[in-house]
Amino acid sequence: EGVKKVVVGIVRNLTLQHDYVSTEALGYCFPPSDVKLLNKIMSRTHISTGIKQLFLAGHSALNSWRFLVGVAVACILLGYAFLFILHTCFDKLLYAVAAAAHGLLILSMVGFAYAGFDHKYNIFSDYFDGSMPTVCSFTCSFLAAVFWVLFSILCYSCRGAVQTAVDSIKATCEVIGQLPTVLLQPLMHSVMVITLLLLLVYGFAWLLSTGKVVTSDAPVASGGIEIAGLRRSLDFTTWQWFCIGYWAFGLVWILET
Repeated sequence: EGVKKVVVGIVRNLTLQHDYVSTEALGYCFPPSDVKLLNKIMSRTHISTGIKQLFLAGHSALNSWRFLVGVAVACILLGYAFLFILHTCFDKLLYAVAAAAHGLLILSMVGFAYAGFDHKYNIFSDYFDGSMPTVCSFTCSFLAAVFWVLFSILCYSCRGAVQTAVDSIKATCEVIGQLPTVLLQPLMHSVMVITLLLLLVYGFAWLLSTGKVVTSDAPVASGGIEIAGLRRSLDFTTWQWFCIGYWAFGLVWILET
């Protein structure tokens, strides 16, 4: 009939109000959809900070499922966009990045050298006096020149390996193009990972629910009535802690493999 008897230090009869839906957890009642009311209850309820964060995180995730699904879809689309870039212009993109790095180092070398001769453009003049700004500018210009020379040597010595990598990626993209079903692998993998994650987290929550809810503070006496259980926590046995660790390790292991 919607009436439940609970004992928290004293006996109370709770009546279910259909216009005020709530969900029971750890002996408390929480609103499933009103975020502001949930935050208000959390701030005034004597429960540990960890449990508060757990409830708020879970509640926010449930209310933001559309955003989370959108992020997952965006990540999948970015993966396909990356494959498209590899297939069409990976070599051009690689050479453009190398050219941009050369240009940036040369510009830094010339810019710091010019600033060494003209104090108006020397950024070190705001921090040092005398000849120190000039010394700092020429030092930075020399370091930029050293890095540019080293980078140029690296690019020249590794040109064969870079060309081999480009040819390998092109051949891989051609193989993927001959097997269109391979393009479904990122989508199928994402769906499987998300499904496994939801199932494992749901099972982990069930495992945590096997703990015993105990009072974590001394009873409060008021008006001749002693009330216990204002502050609660979960108590696990050694075997339960072993199961929790095993489940957490298995969750990470399954998702990583």
